Amino acid sequence: MTINQATIDFIRQHQDEDVRQLAFLGSKYPEVDMPFALDQIRGRKMAHVKLPRWASIEGIIYPPHISMEQCSSEQTALYKAELAARLLGLSPSSSETGQEKDKESENVSNLHLSKICEFAGERAVDSEFAKNEGTCKKEQILIESDVYARSGKSMKEMQEDMYTYQCPDYAKQVKPLAKYLVPLINAAKPSDVIASYEQAHEAMASLSQQEREDALRNFMMCILADGQKGKYGRVKDASALPLFAAFRLVDDFHITGLFDVALETLKQNPGFYEFYYCGLEDAATLMLAHVGVGHLEEMKEMMKTDGFVSEVYPIVFNAAVQMAVENPACRLQVLAWVSDVLKSCVEVTIPSMAMDWCVKSLAQIKAVELLPLIKTIYKEYQVPPVEIKNRIKGVTKLLTKGTDERIVEIADFEELFDEMLVGENNDFDLLGGNDEDWLNRLLEPDEDEWGDEDDERDADALFYKECGFRSSKPKAAKSDKSKNKKQKYALTLDVSLKGSPRKVYRQLVVPSDLRLDCLGQVLVYAVGWEGYHLNQFMRGNDCYLLPDEDGGLEWGFDSREYTVGNLLNRVGSKIVWEYDFGDSWNHEVKLVEKTEVDGKEEIPVNLLKATGACPPEDCGGVYGYRHLLEVLKNPQNEEYEEMKEWLGEGFDPKKFSLAKARGLIKVYMSGVIPF
Repeated sequence: MTINQATIDFIRQHQDEDVRQLAFLGSKYPEVDMPFALDQIRGRKMAHVKLPRWASIEGIIYPPHISMEQCSSEQTALYKAELAARLLGLSPSSSETGQEKDKESENVSNLHLSKICEFAGERAVDSEFAKNEGTCKKEQILIESDVYARSGKSMKEMQEDMYTYQCPDYAKQVKPLAKYLVPLINAAKPSDVIASYEQAHEAMASLSQQEREDALRNFMMCILADGQKGKYGRVKDASALPLFAAFRLVDDFHITGLFDVALETLKQNPGFYEFYYCGLEDAATLMLAHVGVGHLEEMKEMMKTDGFVSEVYPIVFNAAVQMAVENPACRLQVLAWVSDVLKSCVEVTIPSMAMDWCVKSLAQIKAVELLPLIKTIYKEYQVPPVEIKNRIKGVTKLLTKGTDERIVEIADFEELFDEMLVGENNDFDLLGGNDEDWLNRLLEPDEDEWGDEDDERDADALFYKECGFRSSKPKAAKSDKSKNKKQKYALTLDVSLKGSPRKVYRQLVVPSDLRLDCLGQVLVYAVGWEGYHLNQFMRGNDCYLLPDEDGGLEWGFDSREYTVGNLLNRVGSKIVWEYDFGDSWNHEVKLVEKTEVDGKEEIPVNLLKATGACPPEDCGGVYGYRHLLEVLKNPQNEEYEEMKEWLGEGFDPKKFSLAKARGLIKVYMSGVIPF
């Protein structure tokens, strides 16, 4: 890469300035590679927070913004180093004196970067090892860590080393299953689970509440007993859904007496957690919120107890908050619970780096009463801005104003079942669960499929699996018409630009078999973007986008292989469409109406309604757009003329040409190959 001197000088002169304002200076500096310069300035600013040692080094060329967003922070690396050191027996023992612990803390605080080790087995774990003469020689640490890495232990196995809960003997509590529950525990496919659930529901309708409670307690004890033996599911290709079907029955009949056994399922070993809860955390949160009313003390005790799978603590925390979301009458009780938990559990079961997520959860109930405590925690533990910008200022704003963004994305268990059934119909596993074929293909990739880059893709796939993305290429989803040639739907979509200071809203109708990549281009025209930036769709942790020029994908799935109907199948379901990975314009796409039409009938793409103009390209995202509008309100502002010149003639945030957008969509669709 060749960087001209003007660009280097610009970066050096403006390295501490606001990127959003610098974006407007492009016309003044035609010789400067402005996109590159802004990426470098933004990258350095982010490095000051996430990677301070990088930021202190002159001459580093920072990667694109999305890479900086996805990289682990220095604090995370140090945390993982501590984890690895504990597993290697290098951390101070509990028998050390206070003086020795103080000395150890001083040593840790003076660590210098020496080497990054990659534990890239079944799951990748990067760990920073640093020089610490007070503990042992660096070489010894590295040798021992390499031995550990070569042992082939996965992240799950490392978690098992730290899992300390002593389960009771569940088998002693197991009785023969009620006949109407036998088909449910033996069900594997989502459709079988749903059918068995409906039969069980019908049978239990005529029973007393105590009979229902006894039958479901025994059902869940059977699952726990099987898990204690290392057996997850009773049939080949079993799914985690029978357990969640039991939770749905508990919810249907309001059986709050089963809280203890529901909580017990979260106390199980990493293998059990991975099978039943990994990818279904929202459902687990919802379950615990519904059966946990009146059991906050037990939940508090679990939050204060170390030794469980680390992922269960945010489930319990969010479940308590969800109680207040669904029942405002218990808000003060939940706030008192949270206060006690935060005082006791930060850096015990709640890492300080997770505080941003806790605050985002609490914003659902405007927990402004907790601000003094949370501010103290942020200052005492030097909490980095992982999810919330501007640290304490951002936290204050979020808790004061609250948020409509839900931590639990599913409304109820019915929605969960609908999602799973769609996954079965589309022939790919939404549970991400127990089909080992993908792992075999991942670890021993087919040369014809991945070519010469198989090693790199193998490593990437493992990395993205740990980040929450699906780690293997799923089977191509069948379109709506492959399922039933006569079945086709007209989908009415509401599209809203999230966080915009001016309302930007569109409503359009599309066919259910429209490919996602085509919908992305339609939205470019519908919203009014110029279209020279990348875009992607997001549902949960899954991303759908077009491959790069070489035909590869750094993350996510090929959007050409999926249809709108694959992702939006139920009225009320939502996905996010992101345009421009730098400015991150996120649009909520919500299905508001679904109309079945004759399979032979053509459904034209039609833009029905539009409110508000699209923000200018490259204006710095939502915050830059807000600043731009504020400047335009005041002709006396020193930036006014500069902004007007940068915008050019004709920009009006209130005006949008519906006719022009419709014309562009029509022209585009006329040239698209039939789907």
